[in-house]
Amino acid sequence: MAFAQLESVRELKRTQIRNFLAERKANMRVLMETTATLRQAAFEKLRIVQEIKKAQMEEYFRKCQSDINIISKNAVVEKALESFASLIDENGNIDEDMFTFTEEFNFKGSLRQFKEEYGYYDILVITKEGNVVYTLNRESDLGQNVLTGELRESGLGRCFQKGLKGMVTEDFTPYPPSGQFVCFMAAPILKYEKLAGVVVLKLNKEAVNAIVQRRKGMGETGETWLVGRSHGKTGYRSDRLIGKGKSGESKTDDHVDKSLSGKSGSGVRTGSAGKMEIIRYDPLEIPGLNWAMITTMGLEEVITPRLEGEDEDYFTKYVRQYGYDDLLLIHPEGEVFYSVRHEADYGTNIVSGRYADSGLGRVIRDVSETKAFGFADFQPYAPSDGKPAAFIAQPVISNGEVDLVVALRLSLDTINSVMQERSGMGETGETYLVGPDRLMRSDSCSDAANYSVNASFADPENRSIDTEASRAALDKNAGRNIMTNYTGAQVLSAYTPLDVWGTTYALITEIDEAEALAPVRTVKRQMAAVAIISIAAIIGAAILLTRYIVRPVNRVISGLVEIAGRVASGSTQISSASQSLSEGSCDQAASLEESSASLEEVSSMSRRNAENAENADKFMGEVSQAVAQADDTMSAMTGAMEKISEAARETHKIIKMIDGVTFQTNILALNATIEAARAGEAGLGFAVVAEEVRNLAVRTADATKHTADLIDRIIKQVSDGAEFAIRTDAAFKEVAAVSAGAAERINEIAAVSKEQAMSVEQVNSGVAETDRVTQRNAAHAQELAAVSEEMNAYSGTMKGFVGELAALVG
Repeated sequence: MAFAQLESVRELKRTQIRNFLAERKANMRVLMETTATLRQAAFEKLRIVQEIKKAQMEEYFRKCQSDINIISKNAVVEKALESFASLIDENGNIDEDMFTFTEEFNFKGSLRQFKEEYGYYDILVITKEGNVVYTLNRESDLGQNVLTGELRESGLGRCFQKGLKGMVTEDFTPYPPSGQFVCFMAAPILKYEKLAGVVVLKLNKEAVNAIVQRRKGMGETGETWLVGRSHGKTGYRSDRLIGKGKSGESKTDDHVDKSLSGKSGSGVRTGSAGKMEIIRYDPLEIPGLNWAMITTMGLEEVITPRLEGEDEDYFTKYVRQYGYDDLLLIHPEGEVFYSVRHEADYGTNIVSGRYADSGLGRVIRDVSETKAFGFADFQPYAPSDGKPAAFIAQPVISNGEVDLVVALRLSLDTINSVMQERSGMGETGETYLVGPDRLMRSDSCSDAANYSVNASFADPENRSIDTEASRAALDKNAGRNIMTNYTGAQVLSAYTPLDVWGTTYALITEIDEAEALAPVRTVKRQMAAVAIISIAAIIGAAILLTRYIVRPVNRVISGLVEIAGRVASGSTQISSASQSLSEGSCDQAASLEESSASLEEVSSMSRRNAENAENADKFMGEVSQAVAQADDTMSAMTGAMEKISEAARETHKIIKMIDGVTFQTNILALNATIEAARAGEAGLGFAVVAEEVRNLAVRTADATKHTADLIDRIIKQVSDGAEFAIRTDAAFKEVAAVSAGAAERINEIAAVSKEQAMSVEQVNSGVAETDRVTQRNAAHAQELAAVSEEMNAYSGTMKGFVGELAALVG
């Protein structure tokens, strides 16, 4: 019973651990799908943000191109070209006072209005000969010739030359007069449809930065910037806010090259700060410029959303809710870009870095190669101060490629909550797990200080679980036995192997031998008491039954034996007398021939014959009385046998009733066992007791059946005895009839003897008559002797019947 309960607990724990493992794997599958969804949503968000800014940037440049066309055709610009050209001599010198007077009074600030209204950095008016005759900012380029002077190779010089033929845009380049990177837009000024000069717009990075640096929807780590390629050089076209990079600085990488070659796309990469980020790149459709827009955002931020007003992100809440120690997100190349706990492994390369040989490093390599779920068993993990850690991991797959890997660190507390649930285990019972290295995989209940998982890994030589149970289970054998456990105590142990995602653990359930066998001893004592009471009850019932049935039968038998003895004795005497009478008759017949010789002898013989006849008559009366008593006794015995048979049938009914009660008890015990099984752990103890009650009911049923068989045999034997008694009664009746006949004949003999005595005086005259009478007497005597012999035989038969009945009753 103790082993059965121990095995029940073992199987319950195995089921719970299997469910735990299945839930963890299912959690990983759901988590992987959630992560993939969040990743996809992040890329979609990035794409939308990029498209908005891209549209704004392209619209800005279309507006600039439209503006330059409008300005070039404005009469004010034509007039300005003529007016300011006359204020600069052939050496490029300017009359400052006249220049200011002309600007203020002749144009009344209308040119400056262009700058303020359209937001440009500067507006230049250049003659067709290349002289810069007007600039709002009055920088050093005013008065220079862009065809022959220092600015010939500058962006302005190139833009002017192209602008003589039509509207044109020149990419950002360093422009010394402005001291910064400047972009130029130019359009020809026509007077009467003839080329008169060129108007140029100066664009600095501020307008561009205002668009790309808008923060809406960018979170804490998101940013957008521009890159461009001009005259063989690739670099930034806007300033970065988070990453490193300023407008004009060189910038090139694979994503930049793809975007500037006209391709769009997205991906994951290591950013300039060394952290993983997602990236979106698209070329810009701006005439005259080879530009591209790139938006990046920290991968950790976009894939771990946090609701507004909450401190914890989704994965932090997930780990806390489902009982894990940590959750890590890892790039296929090994970069740990997210961790809930932010231990030493965060931000490192788990595949090729200093933790590559850890369990996490190995499982990440495995799942990246197999593209399937993986498990790393407990082993010391350096980022957690060397404490043992186990991990499960699964890759997020997109288009057949690994996008990232999700890893969960299993919690010992969660495993212990299953293994240390001790319902039905008593005071010393415990269930624990042992790994293939014979070290603990769950904390001990009986000696947690020395045999916890941490203690076991800290001192593997002295804290390994090398017992008969652990060895057998790790060899994939299940069983039970009384053995010594890891603390040296004698225990009842039930063990079984447990498959943990391809790794074999030993699941062991144990309880101290003394505590486990205490209920067994109690049950044995109870069973012994029940057995003693049952035996005493059976013996008492047997004694009462014996007294009720056997004693009356014994009395009848005793009476029959006594009567049979008397009958036998009387028959013997009758037989002897008959023989004597027969011999006397023969002698008398012989003497009749000599009757004449001695009448005295005849008289004497006649008197003796009369006396014998009188004695025979008297004895035959006693025989008739004895036969009558025997007949009455047999009738009484027949009635007693019928009562015995009736009592036996009633006893059989009682036995049937006991058998029915036993059957109902068995059914109730079976129902109790089923209900206890449904009750789960709470019904384990009651299930054991119900099973024992059922076993006792089965044994009672067997004993009842055996008793019923005995009663059936007794009924059969009593029935046979009753049949024998009936036959004996019939024999006695026949003996009574014979005895009656013998009595009649004896009476006749007595009468004849009297007549013979009375007619002695007439012997001489009736010898012939006497001879006939004597012959008849001889015949009667022989007949009487035969009857006496038959009566003696009947008496022997009756003794046989009585003996059989006595043997049957015992």
